[in-house]
Amino acid sequence: MIKNILFDIDGTLIGQKIRGDITLRTFYLENKEKFDNVSEKEFFNLWLNAGKINFQQFLKGEISFEEKITSQILEVFKHSSSEIDRHKANMIFNKFLPLYEENLQLYEDVIPCLEDLKKEGYRLGIISNGHSEDQRKKLNKFGIKDYFSTIVISGDIGFAKPNPKIFLESIKILNVDPQDVIYIGDMIEMDIIAANKVGMKAIWINRAKREVKFDGPSISDLTNLKEIIEMK
Repeated sequence: MIKNILFDIDGTLIGQKIRGDITLRTFYLENKEKFDNVSEKEFFNLWLNAGKINFQQFLKGEISFEEKITSQILEVFKHSSSEIDRHKANMIFNKFLPLYEENLQLYEDVIPCLEDLKKEGYRLGIISNGHSEDQRKKLNKFGIKDYFSTIVISGDIGFAKPNPKIFLESIKILNVDPQDVIYIGDMIEMDIIAANKVGMKAIWINRAKREVKFDGPSISDLTNLKEIIEMK
């Protein structure tokens, strides 16, 4: 029986209480007068495009969440009537950071699932993209860090999912064969297919209940994860 279970963080263990675009809409409305003739929809597109500029650096953990969003704010304000400097952009980030942090939630099925798996002797771990300090802060915030004996974050090793090296690093730390590991994640290509490619088994967690064609094992929450694992 497989006894090594690894989890993604964002969208798997921790999510948002309300959609992120609601916070972004607040940001837009508070700065609307600075964006002449820019509609709310256009502003959202500007924000999304600005986010692509350093996204790979963010995934690899080369820059923090603060650095990413501050740069994004700077880029968006290039389209405003009052271009700002990095100091001002950082002030805007710090104003909206509490909204972001208050919006984070630990899914209610997480602790019961982790407790159940621990009692049954499973070794639990994390494979996550992002800045190491940011991701560990989330685990500590919700009191779940100590459930995991292995934590591999892209910011620590310089490789981000779907790069196989981040999965292979976790296997090396666990000192097991890939087929003796199950990975749980919410992104089909980045998590599930990537884990399968190195020989891991993987389960897609589809919390949003997206209607996507997917032939592999999937769950909508962690409630019955142990029973599903025991069937493998």
